[in-house]
Amino acid sequence: IEALPPFGKWRLGWSWAWGLIAALLLGQLAAALGAAGTSGWLVQSAASNVIMMYMMLYTVMGASVAWGVMEHYKISVAFRIFLLIMFYMTPPFTWAFALAGLLDGWADFRKLLSRKR
Repeated sequence: IEALPPFGKWRLGWSWAWGLIAALLLGQLAAALGAAGTSGWLVQSAASNVIMMYMMLYTVMGASVAWGVMEHYKISVAFRIFLLIMFYMTPPFTWAFALAGLLDGWADFRKLLSRKR
């Protein structure tokens, strides 16, 4: 069994975003069409659950980006953990983690950071 890479190097490709886009479009389509009854509620609920799953996944990937950046600047492991917990408990930073995880699929922030050396 192959070992997982270090947390600071975890990354999702850009193609994962298509699942999020599809769930967002499905939820909007169901709401716009005014899907009534059990089937409409079921479609909106399924789309909402998929969106929440992607948000959690991208939040973890954003934390991985933050970990990799802090690792680059040689911040101690204990302080990294402390900072990640504090940032995660602050709502704007939670969304920033998710956005960083999403955009990392295209931008690869850690690679950009290593180019600046």
